[in-house]
Amino acid sequence: MKYISLLLLLGATLCSSVSCSTTKTNAEQNISKTADKGLEIRMFIASEKRTGYGVGPQSCFLIKYKPEEKWQYFYSEIQGFQYEPGYEYQLLLQRTERKNPPQDASKYVYTLKKIISKTAGPSKALPENKN
Repeated sequence: MKYISLLLLLGATLCSSVSCSTTKTNAEQNISKTADKGLEIRMFIASEKRTGYGVGPQSCFLIKYKPEEKWQYFYSEIQGFQYEPGYEYQLLLQRTERKNPPQDASKYVYTLKKIISKTAGPSKALPENKN
């Protein structure tokens, strides 16, 4: 009886671990690994920034990973990127992990690799400004 209970428990454990979701999030689908240099990410940047509230109020990019997604606040800097209001961007970024990030900072560093597109005009469906 003990043996059967152990087998049932083992079977249930295997079934639950196999049934775990293997679908990638939208962000993960737009990320490709590069050897020892972090990840490449495609990201859209809205034509306007918004005030976000982390440790304190700060000017944030509005980003999304796919055109059909909703805009979300992005609290990190993008090294090498010179943002101009009034343009929507599609960027290729390198995301690398910091070794010992400060507690009030992102654990990732984002660096511009390429501006894929820069389109003049207002972005659509932006969230309301919370000022």
